[in-house]
Amino acid sequence: MASYSQNVLKTDPEYIQASSDFGDVSYALPAIHAMFCIPVKEKGVVTHHWSFTEAAGSDLAFQICLTVGKCLALCAWDMLTNDSKYEAAVADWKLAKSE
Repeated sequence: MASYSQNVLKTDPEYIQASSDFGDVSYALPAIHAMFCIPVKEKGVVTHHWSFTEAAGSDLAFQICLTVGKCLALCAWDMLTNDSKYEAAVADWKLAKSE
C-alpha cells in the first residue's frame, strides 16, 4: 500500500458502526475485511447519506477503488504464492479464534 501512497490502519481511530455477515465467514477460514475512505465534502457523513452516494460516483472515488482493488489482489497473490506468509496468516487466525 505504501507504494501506492496509501496508509494502512489496523483499526480506525473513529468508531464505525455497521453490521455484516462477513464476521461469520472469518470463523470458518482466514479472512480480511478491508475498508477504505471515499472523501466527502461534509464531515461526519455516513455511507447511506445522499452526499456519500454523490462522492462514491466521482472520478476520485473510482481511482481510490482501483488502487484498493490492486492492493487487495496483491495481498491475495502473496497468500497464494508465498507459503510462509500463508502459514503465518493461518497461525494468526487460529490464535485469534482461540481467544
